[in-house]
Amino acid sequence: MLAKQRGDQSSKASKKKEPELSGLPISNSVLDTCNSTFISAQENVAKASKKFYSDTGLMALLCRHNRVLWLVNLTTPGERQHYILALIVQLFRHLPPFWLVGLLYDIACQLHRSLIKWGLLPEYASRLKVAVSMFHAYGHEWPCQLVYHPRKCIGFGLTDGEGCERFWSTTMPLIPSLRVSGFHCRLFILDCQLIHLEGKSMTRLGIWLARRICSCRKRLADAIAKINECGVPVDTLCSEWQAQVKAQTEKSPRQSKNIADKAVTEVISERLKLKHLGLDVAELKDRQAALSSGETEKFEAIGLQLQSTGDALALLTARVKTMEKALGVTGKQQLDALKGNPYLRARMNARALRTRIRARIVEHKFERTKLERAYRRQIAQEKNHAHTAASIHRRQNGISSLINKFNKLADEMMALRRDGKAPPKTHPPRKLNAKKIFRLDVDDELWQEDPGLGDDTTNNMPGWLGNDKVRDGITAMLERDRCLEEEQRLRHEQHSMQEWIAGEFNTLTAACLHHQGLSGFFV
Repeated sequence: MLAKQRGDQSSKASKKKEPELSGLPISNSVLDTCNSTFISAQENVAKASKKFYSDTGLMALLCRHNRVLWLVNLTTPGERQHYILALIVQLFRHLPPFWLVGLLYDIACQLHRSLIKWGLLPEYASRLKVAVSMFHAYGHEWPCQLVYHPRKCIGFGLTDGEGCERFWSTTMPLIPSLRVSGFHCRLFILDCQLIHLEGKSMTRLGIWLARRICSCRKRLADAIAKINECGVPVDTLCSEWQAQVKAQTEKSPRQSKNIADKAVTEVISERLKLKHLGLDVAELKDRQAALSSGETEKFEAIGLQLQSTGDALALLTARVKTMEKALGVTGKQQLDALKGNPYLRARMNARALRTRIRARIVEHKFERTKLERAYRRQIAQEKNHAHTAASIHRRQNGISSLINKFNKLADEMMALRRDGKAPPKTHPPRKLNAKKIFRLDVDDELWQEDPGLGDDTTNNMPGWLGNDKVRDGITAMLERDRCLEEEQRLRHEQHSMQEWIAGEFNTLTAACLHHQGLSGFFV
């Protein structure tokens, strides 16, 4: 049991730091949603009354074999981060300075944000990698799962991080009596319970290891068979997986009152750059034409400058055309006159909304696939299924709300066009049907180019989204990688257990011989 002073020191250290710039793999908006989903992430939510209880709970740190390493008393109404920080510091103090630690925590994304934002644990941060515990991951947003799910993180193997839940289930019968016991009596009972659980765990370590080895081998064979069945090279699957993570962790565009004005200003600025680049190209051509036939080196140097400037001009020209199509205007129109135009504002907001709806539909697709796969395998994890189903239902309502907002913007654009307030030759976007969208049909209007919103930047559907074989192959590839990691770790644990058993056997045999007055040497 950690002393209270350790937790107080971690709390004071975290308050002294000033926030730094974020370098997180996902956006803060996604992390804020995860923060509001879990009660443990909200330190102001009281789990027990301080009016009646001085100790409001326990936080435990367990190894992957579900054995308790340390406990810390919670003395605040809610669960605060300085408790987990104190446990992490205590762990690192007992480990060699070159060891790497993987930490599974139900709100690991919030812990990671705090470590980066506030610069906490600088001496250990480079050796610490965090992930969300297995069954809690389904309550997080899909971009968060892509980054922090243990089955998608390198190095975690098949460890699920749910040892704490198993520990709490064994200590639940003690809750009624411990609520009315004294402080030291409570600690004594908890210590006795821990000693009892450690004794039971010790006798089952061999069974635990054998069960994990059999399960790992079976899952590895299944994963390799699925990779061979999909027929996609592993290198392609790796690149598609990296592309999926990059695409689904990008920040989605948001609506804004000034979004059209900003886009118009940006087009004007890019056109000015385009004009200057055109003048530079013309100047370089004139300088090259003015050179005599003997100035070969200068001719080649100007030729290189002309080539690089011409490439930049071509890229910028394509970018300006794309931006103009997004606005629905041509190069001959006076863009300054379009600032404040309500139709353009609605058009840009609708374009941003459609991008967000697409991203949310894709996330919904992958989450629903996980749930269906779990039911097909008939895994007896009712809590996992219920949590996943509730999360998917909640996000489905959010998608429906976005679709309603999009359709309202489409009606608004139609009304503005009837009133003559829209630029010429513009068309309002097509409305979306929520019922059809949730069927995830690739031919749905959501995935097609909409003339009312300009050219689509996602006409070529990536393999990780549109190819079932690639999606199945990515899942199997991740499963294979985790199984290989688990196999290596189990092999090391098996050797360590054999050495430990041999040492215990030699010690016991030597003690018996010594008791009988004999001597011997064992290896």
